[in-house]
Amino acid sequence: MNKKLPNDIKIFKFLEVSNGFDPKDMNNNREYHYILPTFCLEPIIINSENEVNSKINELNEIKNYKENYKYRISGELMEKVKLICSGFKGTKNYHNYTRKMVISNPSSKRHIYEFSVDELITYENFEAIKFKLVGQSFLYNQIRKMIGIIVDICRNSKDIDYFSRSFLDDDKFDIPKAPSAGLYLSKVFILKIKDI
Repeated sequence: MNKKLPNDIKIFKFLEVSNGFDPKDMNNNREYHYILPTFCLEPIIINSENEVNSKINELNEIKNYKENYKYRISGELMEKVKLICSGFKGTKNYHNYTRKMVISNPSSKRHIYEFSVDELITYENFEAIKFKLVGQSFLYNQIRKMIGIIVDICRNSKDIDYFSRSFLDDDKFDIPKAPSAGLYLSKVFILKIKDI
């Protein structure tokens, strides 16, 4: 089978399962990775309070965004990213991290076991940060919005208070989605066959 598959896909092991086996429903957790260029986290430089809104509005226009391939994340900003990631851990209401959902909807509650950012990857001409997320299940666009709010906070477009309230308030919060490129399912933790 491996001879027939593309070079970047390999089969390491297979198990015989019953006809009723469904890998989507019969798993404990999923592990996703998201790779983001660190220049996306580069803080907006502001000299005064009056400059904040005009700078943010200007840079929020995608046509005005300029990549800084020479940017390298500082230790201080990396610690800030880790702090934000730790705020996602546990069971929370993710009604603002998907579309058309209210806080009272029980399915908005999701449990995140791990959200870590320990790995930096150096590509040919830029640096990237690798996020690792482990949870029971995720809502539509949830991970992309989780990354989006991290970018907003690091770039001074949103603050930690906005982040905290996004889980608590019934109001809809404007949380941008990070691009889908960079997000991939790394691992599915399948229930043991004897448990099925």
